[in-house]
Amino acid sequence: MPRHGDQSTYYGLNSAEPIPSPYGICSDQQFWFVAHRLQEDWRSLAVVLGVPQRDIAIIAKSHATVVDQTFAMLQSWRWRAMKWRPADEAAAQLIGALAEVGKRSLAEHVEQQFKMTQNLP
Repeated sequence: MPRHGDQSTYYGLNSAEPIPSPYGICSDQQFWFVAHRLQEDWRSLAVVLGVPQRDIAIIAKSHATVVDQTFAMLQSWRWRAMKWRPADEAAAQLIGALAEVGKRSLAEHVEQQFKMTQNLP
């Protein structure tokens, strides 16, 4: 079992019980989709999502491509976001942040995918 704090395992606030790995909008598959389309705007998205500047700098130095940097940033954000809120709130934050950085069509696509996974109209 992964250690507490391992980015492949998520824990609720004040809980030692692991939360299952995310699916749907907060899944690795969805993050790869976003990473391939976001391009150089990943730093702006990171700031809007509340990723610390220190983490942004580390990600930029430790990943060679923009896609890898974006994916790593989204994983870092997810690790924090899933500790504090349910997956649907984290998804809403991601959708809002994408729209805020000017990626409206990408935000709409992610929102549509979210509705499909939640069976919403």
